[in-house]
Amino acid sequence: MSLQQYILIFLVTTFAGSYAIIFGGGSFLTLTTLFLLGVDPKVAVATNQTGTLGQMLTGSFIFIKHKKTNPEVIKWAAPAFIVGAIIGALVLIQIDAELIKKLVSWSILILATLTLFKNPEEISVDKVGNQKLILGLLFTVAIGVYSMVITASSGTMLMFVLTYLFGLKFKRAIENRQCIMILGVVLACSLLAIKGLVDVYLVIPMFFGRALGAYLGANIVLKTHGHFLRVIFSIVIISLALKTLFF
Repeated sequence: MSLQQYILIFLVTTFAGSYAIIFGGGSFLTLTTLFLLGVDPKVAVATNQTGTLGQMLTGSFIFIKHKKTNPEVIKWAAPAFIVGAIIGALVLIQIDAELIKKLVSWSILILATLTLFKNPEEISVDKVGNQKLILGLLFTVAIGVYSMVITASSGTMLMFVLTYLFGLKFKRAIENRQCIMILGVVLACSLLAIKGLVDVYLVIPMFFGRALGAYLGANIVLKTHGHFLRVIFSIVIISLALKTLFF
């Protein structure tokens, strides 16, 4: 791969990191770019997800620094995501990924529509109720699997779960999802790297591109009203869900 192509990947992942830290779905752009450059699909998925660690590390640091995280939610959701991510790494592109994509896309479409009309108040996990908590944990495991098999929009899906099943406000869900996902992605990507599915040379520009993009995006989140983010996010994600299902 030429120097120009590595520079292109860095620029694309910088934009994707900034977009993804706010709305999620940055991997739609990065994976498409890798496919166009002729990267093997399995390697593209594994390398892309490894590159997102730059975004997750940066986003987590900024939101923790500004005391925007919710340890109570993280202690429940992070282990569930770890389980799902490891399972997903072990079965990468060997299961019926298309079925998972359609099921989760329908969930996104429904929840994104609800997000336009509902602004839930943040509540304690202790007050969420056992039924919602169990459902939230199961969804988080499923998203962990999805994140390693298909990758794109896994952070988006997690935001809906945090909002509707764990009781976080929309903006707080954005601020907490990086911390929930990071350890699961580290462990799962380590397994993929051991199996030779991670391209080290591609990871470097993707990691630093995602980190720079996350820094820019996180500062936008901190300065922007949650209602505005919620409306824009919902419109974008409804469009992506419809594209996934019907085009």
